[in-house]
Amino acid sequence: MKKLSLILLIVIGAACTKKTMPTIERRTDEPTAPVVEINLAAGEKLFTTRCARCHDLPKTTKYNFEGWQPYLSTMIPRANLSGVDAANVRAYVKENAKK
Repeated sequence: MKKLSLILLIVIGAACTKKTMPTIERRTDEPTAPVVEINLAAGEKLFTTRCARCHDLPKTTKYNFEGWQPYLSTMIPRANLSGVDAANVRAYVKENAKK
């Protein structure tokens, strides 16, 4: 029993010791953002099909692009769009928004 207690104490002690993390002093290579090729036709198709599923389709000229930002920020996640699809929809709305 004493051996079992001693072994258990050693295992718990070893598991609870603080592990050191390596530190990175500075980054050598800056990460680059992925290049996304914008497709306005795909953005229009997504806008007209995904938005019309749940409500009447708004005209893109209803707001300027800054006015669309709160709607896009809310509705893009609800529409479950991927990053590329979201970029295409944003580009389509930006291109066709009120000037």
